[in-house]
Amino acid sequence: LVWRPTSLAIALILRIPGVSWVLTPILTPSFLMTVFRHPHAKAAVSTLLKTRHAPRGVATLLRHHVVLGKICEEPDTVERIALLVGEPGLGKFLQGFLVVADPEQLARFLRNSATGSLIAALVLRSCPAKAAALVYDERTPLAAAVAGVFQQPTMDLWGTWLTKNHGVDQWVGSWLNDPRGASFAREVLLTPGFIDWVERYLRHEDAKAFVIRLVQQPGVCRFVTWLNRDAAMCRFFAQIASRDSAIEFVTEMLLEPGLDRFMVSLLLRPGNDAALRSMLEHWVRAERSLERVAMTWAQQPRTSQSLARVIMSPGFLDRFVLRRLLLQPGLAEVVVEAMVLVGVRGLRDTVLPLLLSTFAAVLALAASEARSGLDLEIAPLLEELQGADSLFGLAALLLG
Repeated sequence: LVWRPTSLAIALILRIPGVSWVLTPILTPSFLMTVFRHPHAKAAVSTLLKTRHAPRGVATLLRHHVVLGKICEEPDTVERIALLVGEPGLGKFLQGFLVVADPEQLARFLRNSATGSLIAALVLRSCPAKAAALVYDERTPLAAAVAGVFQQPTMDLWGTWLTKNHGVDQWVGSWLNDPRGASFAREVLLTPGFIDWVERYLRHEDAKAFVIRLVQQPGVCRFVTWLNRDAAMCRFFAQIASRDSAIEFVTEMLLEPGLDRFMVSLLLRPGNDAALRSMLEHWVRAERSLERVAMTWAQQPRTSQSLARVIMSPGFLDRFVLRRLLLQPGLAEVVVEAMVLVGVRGLRDTVLPLLLSTFAAVLALAASEARSGLDLEIAPLLEELQGADSLFGLAALLLG
């Protein structure tokens, strides 16, 4: 294998249909580990993977996912594969392999519990900037390939195995701070059907814990704000925010100490007020799902407490609601349409009880913090609004 012509010949042979099946008696865990532990294994594997036909040839071996999974369980597998991380030319192999590999076969291989820990260990040994550069040039086909794998059955559970490893949140945060990594993440999120994987992923407690750690990483708020300025991503966020699992997650997240203040600081970044209005417009005009979203939100346990924490956070009412959100152009028309869509019964049965319980939670929270009130100077700010807009703006505040 160290001799390049031999590696090229083997890669070509592996591409032939049925060859990988014929090799079943040979490709046992003991045989493959003997090969990997050979003194010249690194040079041989490196030479093989750098050949032009290696991606398709190696992809055929995924039919032996059980054998490959057992190799991942060996204690020295991580160290031996890590020797190849950063090897010049292997990035091209990885790009090609992900694109040509069968999503179902690759998902079966990844579902092995040891695979998540192995990949997490290899990811943490790599440089986020180099990884972002690797995927950027071929981001569209790679994003489609990655999304196709994650949309396979039970891959949401594998995602939790991967992300619960210590340090993955910091690595992903650094990767998203790179414009190339951020662009690739956007491509993956907008892949048709990927939103369903996100919803299933957020049902797992380990996934929720990972996202909460991730949003607190330095610079992630800039990434979220950048996404909010994209019209397609605004629609994505509106669609995912109307799903039950996402609503439950947001409710739990706002109860985490300090995350209510983080949410307010995120809303205060330029552009996020317009994104929030776009989300309301999507629920009212595109999906016409505002009544269902409000009902689902109201039915979540401790919703009032989570909203109260945000309302009491410094800067939410005075800086965001009164000085930004209510000054959004066209907000009055959207609020009128929202009221018509929700209807009198929805206001009576859903909005008003939630409003009253949230107000009570605000009073209780204020009392517990020994605060006498909110010094917001509301009247001068409302004078900046036009007459009708003031009324509709206040209605938007109540609905919000």
